[in-house]
Amino acid sequence: MSKQRALASGHYRREIGSQFRMVSLLRYEPLTSWRHFTYFFAQDCFFAWCGRPLRILAGTVLANVILRRMGCRIGKRTLLTEPLQASDWNAVSFGDDCVVAGLLRLHSFENMTLKVKRTEIQNGTPVNFGATVMGGAVIEPETTLLPLSLVLKEMHLPTATYEGSPAEPVGALYTRFPS
Repeated sequence: MSKQRALASGHYRREIGSQFRMVSLLRYEPLTSWRHFTYFFAQDCFFAWCGRPLRILAGTVLANVILRRMGCRIGKRTLLTEPLQASDWNAVSFGDDCVVAGLLRLHSFENMTLKVKRTEIQNGTPVNFGATVMGGAVIEPETTLLPLSLVLKEMHLPTATYEGSPAEPVGALYTRFPS
C-alpha cells in the first residue's frame, strides 16, 4: 500500500492506536496517558502559584515552608538557591543543614516513560554550584560535592568529598575538616 493511500485510509492512525493499547497492556504508560497529564498539570499549577514567591524567597529557609506544603521532605536550616528545581516534590528528601546550590534532575524519560525517583541528600551535605544530582541518588551525611560534579541515577555516595563526572572521591587534599 502506498504511503498516500495509507494516510488517506487512516491505516497509520489505527496502527499507532493499537501500539498505544499494546503498550498500556504491558503496564507502561505512554506520554499521552492521564497519569502523565495530571503530573505535568500539577507541575504547571506549582509554577503558576508558587513561582513568584519562591523566586523572592530563594536562598532562605522561608522557601522551605512552601516546598514542605507541596510535599517536599526538607530538614531544618536547609537552603536551596533555586527552590523551583524541587518541582518533583514527591522525589525530594533533604536532611538538616544542607546547602543545595547545584542542579537537581529528579525525573527522566526512558522509552517514552516518565520515571521519578526519590533522591536523598542527608544531613550536612553541601551540593556546590554546578554539581548535578540525578534521580534515585543517595548521598550520605557530611558528604561534599565539589563544583561541576555529576551524581548519576541511583548512585550511592558514602561520606567523603566528591568531584568529577561521574562523581568520584578525591584524595586528602580536599578533606572537609582538618585533622
